Amino acid sequence: CVDCSPGKYESSGVCAPCTGATYTSSSGETSCASCTGGSWANTDNTGCTSDTTCAAGSGQAAAGGTCELCPVGRYNSAEDDSQCTICPTGKFNPNTGATTVTDCENCPVGRYSVEYAALGECTACTPGKHNANIGATLESDCLDCSIGKYMETEAAETCIFCPTGKINPSTTGSTSVSVCTDCEPGEGEANGSTECATCGSGEYAPDAGTGCSICPAGTFNDDDGTTP
Repeated sequence: CVDCSPGKYESSGVCAPCTGATYTSSSGETSCASCTGGSWANTDNTGCTSDTTCAAGSGQAAAGGTCELCPVGRYNSAEDDSQCTICPTGKFNPNTGATTVTDCENCPVGRYSVEYAALGECTACTPGKHNANIGATLESDCLDCSIGKYMETEAAETCIFCPTGKINPSTTGSTSVSVCTDCEPGEGEANGSTECATCGSGEYAPDAGTGCSICPAGTFNDDDGTTP
């Protein structure tokens, strides 16, 4: 047994079409509903239509329905019986009642909006990723943090380098500072926090993970890799 499709209803074991100003909008109905408010059924009897004129910034919530303010993520510049239009990809609209596509704003950095999202806010890039571009249209526009970096929060424009004296030599898409490991005493981070390097003359690193510091005023150090 299968459900009768929209536009039809079950009658004595068979699917019969709705006729006149009646319709079914979902499958498996046992009777047809009547169009109201001066509206009539559309060509396949799956809904109603009318000559209702909605003001700009409003639209019919469904064919033949009443006028409602365009919800967030949509707009309508026409004064007719149309429905509100979804903002283009890479954009969002946080307000109701928008009257033009220019009310749709570009997604900010760290976020994106796919087609047909109808969003009041763009989707945030997840932790471990970043996006430095506005108006991003795909989840893939959110790029993994490179080695040497990490990002613990969402919607990031850029990723963060490991702290002084620590490195992340191999892991991309890192979501926590815990991925960063200590350099040895006498060493500091180098090459964008991807490898440790010996402290130079005039510098020292007394403990693991402290990084190289400049000798205090009035002191000097001629040796590389000094730890005291």
